[in-house]
Amino acid sequence: MLRRTSWAQGLSPEDFARAREGTSERFVPSGGYLCSKGEPVEHWYGVIEGLAKMSSDWVTGKTASFTGIAAGGWFGEGSMLKDEARRYDVVALRDSRVACMRRETFLWLLDVLHPGMESRVAISQEEVGYLAGVSRQRVNRALKVLEDAGFLTTEYGGITVLDLDGLRSFGG
Repeated sequence: MLRRTSWAQGLSPEDFARAREGTSERFVPSGGYLCSKGEPVEHWYGVIEGLAKMSSDWVTGKTASFTGIAAGGWFGEGSMLKDEARRYDVVALRDSRVACMRRETFLWLLDVLHPGMESRVAISQEEVGYLAGVSRQRVNRALKVLEDAGFLTTEYGGITVLDLDGLRSFGG
């Protein structure tokens, strides 16, 4: 499964071996949890075989389903990048085989795939708000804190990252 993923296509044989070494496989029976809301995020998951559903229970007792994850699909990168507790449950809808990539391997792989990544992101504060589920005003205040700390600059229609390591460790 790893060899067939789009991100593995550009890896050298040595880098692919390292990615494979940092990934384990596990079987999850139908109805079993691949991961649970509130647990620490230690893996990036890929469905090798089977089908899973990402959902979250509300305090009202209702369940909100976010997406289905079929064979070949990967999930959990957002929580991995934010270094926060998992915000959702993922349950196998049928017997499934799952690839579990360790956090260290995921972060290394991210650096391998984007070594000279452009430091400017063309995105408006309103768009950041849509992605984060908060108002543009709240995004503006948060970006101002990060800008004052020297981690980034903001300009019309974009954000330029000045200190990626600082951003990664901010608030942690």
